Amino acid sequence: MSRQYFGTDGVRGKVGDEPMTVEFALRLASAAARVLAPDGGTVLVGKDTRLSGYMFESALEAGFTAAGADVLLVGPLPTPGVAHLTQEFSADLGVVISASHNLYYDNGIKFFDGAGSKLTDEVEAAIESRTATLAELERAQERRSVYLAFRLREIYKEGPEQALRRFIGGAEVERFWRGLRYANYLSERDGQVLEEYRSGARQLVEEREALVGRQAELRRLGSELDATRKRVAAARTRRTRLLNEVRDDRDRREAAIDELRAAADLLGEFVDSLQPEGSQPLIDVRKFRGLLDWPADGEVGAGFGTMVHPRFKTRIPHPGLDIEGDFNSPIRSVFDGRVVFAAWMRGYGLTAIVDHGNGVLSVYAHASVLLVEAGQAVTRGQSMGRVGDTGSLRGPYLYFELRVDGKPTDPAVWLRPRSG
Repeated sequence: MSRQYFGTDGVRGKVGDEPMTVEFALRLASAAARVLAPDGGTVLVGKDTRLSGYMFESALEAGFTAAGADVLLVGPLPTPGVAHLTQEFSADLGVVISASHNLYYDNGIKFFDGAGSKLTDEVEAAIESRTATLAELERAQERRSVYLAFRLREIYKEGPEQALRRFIGGAEVERFWRGLRYANYLSERDGQVLEEYRSGARQLVEEREALVGRQAELRRLGSELDATRKRVAAARTRRTRLLNEVRDDRDRREAAIDELRAAADLLGEFVDSLQPEGSQPLIDVRKFRGLLDWPADGEVGAGFGTMVHPRFKTRIPHPGLDIEGDFNSPIRSVFDGRVVFAAWMRGYGLTAIVDHGNGVLSVYAHASVLLVEAGQAVTRGQSMGRVGDTGSLRGPYLYFELRVDGKPTDPAVWLRPRSG
């Protein structure tokens, strides 16, 4: 079966045009749930920050719920994060609402199986077939409704004597039999259409009843989500307490510092292993040395070079800048480039690495969330994530590093001077 809606990266298009409509998203979700989770299950739904994503999120949630699936909404999250959480939470199906680097008026719907992998062509074809079936059912109901309304008007206009007139037919025998056969045909057709209409109506009612019946389950899941948030907050409190203990414990501090050194070495090895793009960008980033925008707002807590701990007098290599940004404040690309890494990295938490061409790469670490994915083109000043504390030993901040020809360099020399 040739695929009508699914492309190489899910379903995409301009919002408001087929297939990117609310009605299609509702049918698509219902069809996908019946193919991949016919006995119910869990569906994890994430999205990017496009405004239309919230509309499609609600439509997909309604479709999955009507099909008997539990829906877990994770909010704005990069595509790799949705794939990872689908596997981590043992969900039957993962969905991300995103059009990647497409223009703002586009959007898309991409599916993952329970292992966080892209669906096979066979599964996508099955979902398309089910979606087409639901669409045809709705169209057939509309046609039947119009026909039945017409027939009821005709029967009403003819009055109660119509059966007698059909039976009598006319003076001629042939006209009588033609009238009788036509009356019999109309009666059978009316009965068949009426039964089809009733059958279709029952199917639609079942869908709606399933949707209503899942509301209590959704409320239960909402309560569980609130409880989970409280547990996360408690875990954050415990983590802060442990970090405070680490600061006061020399042995544990030394172990943490050794881990930081090892993480820095791993980062350097990883960056060195990245292969540059085949074609160089049109604009040479080296010509903008001293003019790059800052990656985040906030004071510099620690500069480039070697840091000395004020209490333990331990020397720590620090090949970047610590920018004391507010939690969840924007992380911005300092220049045009292409994302070559966007995932969790040991010692750095959620990390993005951007290749700006001509041997210049920038590193953004400890994000609370990433809004980009590997292979995506970014522009100067584009928001790539939010400041956080993943992998951090001292709370939320942005660790920013700049590498030129594979070696760390002082970012302050490349960034534009701040006023004041």
